[in-house]
Amino acid sequence: MVSAKPIFDELGIGPEEARKYMRDFYYEIEKMQNEAEYETILEKPTLTPEEIWRIKPQTFYAWRVKHDFPRILKHFNEKLNQFNEWKNEFEIDDTFLIKHGISNCIGLKDFNDPDKHKYILYKKGGNEKATFLSFVNLSDKVSTMWGKPESFILVKKFTGYVDWCEQKKIVAHPKNENNQLFGFTSASNIRSKDIKVFILDELELLKIGGIEVPKSSVGLINPKYFEFVNASFLTLKGQIASGGQVLKFDNSVVDDLTCTDLEYPLVEFSNSSVINIRVTDSNIAQWSFYRTNITGKISNSRLSMINIIGGGFNAILDNTFISKVEAQHVNELSFLSTYQALKKVYADQGDDKNAIIYFLKEKDLEREALFNNIFAQQINSRFQLSWLKKNRLLLKAISIAIHQYASSWLNNVYWGYGRRPFRVIGCSLVMIFICALIYYFNQGLLNMPSQQAEATLSDSFYYSTITFTTLGYGDFTPKGFLRVVASFEALFGGMSIGFLVAGFANLKY
Repeated sequence: MVSAKPIFDELGIGPEEARKYMRDFYYEIEKMQNEAEYETILEKPTLTPEEIWRIKPQTFYAWRVKHDFPRILKHFNEKLNQFNEWKNEFEIDDTFLIKHGISNCIGLKDFNDPDKHKYILYKKGGNEKATFLSFVNLSDKVSTMWGKPESFILVKKFTGYVDWCEQKKIVAHPKNENNQLFGFTSASNIRSKDIKVFILDELELLKIGGIEVPKSSVGLINPKYFEFVNASFLTLKGQIASGGQVLKFDNSVVDDLTCTDLEYPLVEFSNSSVINIRVTDSNIAQWSFYRTNITGKISNSRLSMINIIGGGFNAILDNTFISKVEAQHVNELSFLSTYQALKKVYADQGDDKNAIIYFLKEKDLEREALFNNIFAQQINSRFQLSWLKKNRLLLKAISIAIHQYASSWLNNVYWGYGRRPFRVIGCSLVMIFICALIYYFNQGLLNMPSQQAEATLSDSFYYSTITFTTLGYGDFTPKGFLRVVASFEALFGGMSIGFLVAGFANLKY
């Protein structure tokens, strides 16, 4: 390579000016290349997976706006129940959906957020055309970016299509399950790299899989926001750099994903399918799974800073170390297996703290299932039963379900299923306090030392404490119904001491 330094020296250009000149020169070259790529790609009605992965994100987006998004929205307008009525109600058109993201606009909002609105905002003092979609109304808030306060103006608020359907009790599509808008179906039962994937029966997803993701000479790829794509049989291999950009799959199929010797961060999956994933000898960090179903096998690898929210993580973890893996179910009772798998791996690693966390999450989910079971009881029989007998059986089934739920609830509150012994101390203090108040307000039934006319509140706490701990000095003695109260308190106190010792002995998972 010929150095440009002598030329700059001859022209009397200093080092700083030379660096600026070269930087601007390379930026101009890159701009020309991008424009050439843009014009070439935009004229192609179809793209191969290799072309899709190699082009710039902005070029890919422009191509989809011209060739792919209209096809998808045309199908939605025809196949989704009352989709056009939803658009008309909020004065939304196809251009609006493409600009702000189809999945973002029509998908569910946060499940625990009672406000189901989404908001279109623009920065105060900025360009009104440069609007963005937010799940939070920032118009009454001031945020700080780079040390400068910023405020926003509300342009529009609307409810996403799926949330709108739920509010109006409309079935978006017969394949709508568990608030997931799209059911994925393949063209055949034979799993191959040429497989086609459809949603809503007839809409074929854009194919970007079946290949190893191509990298540049320095290991860079062009990560993109992929929604409604078929990324089946995709391969990620080796050390990959993303330039700090997130690779995101939304409402997509990423089945049979293969990761070998992979070290690549910042990958997100949302409302997608990741069935039969195969990860070997890889370092997977900063990956997120939101309402995504994952199955397969992860072996000889490391998982760190992983977020799993909803869906289900049922991949086999073989000789795999996990760290900072956060998992939380939404409404899925099937998430139980995810908690159990993470609990086992953490316990095998000797990480008792996180093993206990996932053990308690497992129990919380079991308790939710028991609670739902109370309202789901029904009597199915092939024999004819009288109305009275059927209702007796139903009441019995409900009472059993209530008993199971109450037992589990008390077990959790009292000592966290044996993993939270400090709760025993809290429950004990509450019992001592309640009984002390009973003794204080019924001190006429309390025999006191001869020199004392009445019991103070501190006397009541003293008597309650020695009764709870079964010390029984004899200076205060109960009579009447207080004898029953004192007997119950002493029994509860003796049991609590035993549970406290057992709980601390059981702290190691």
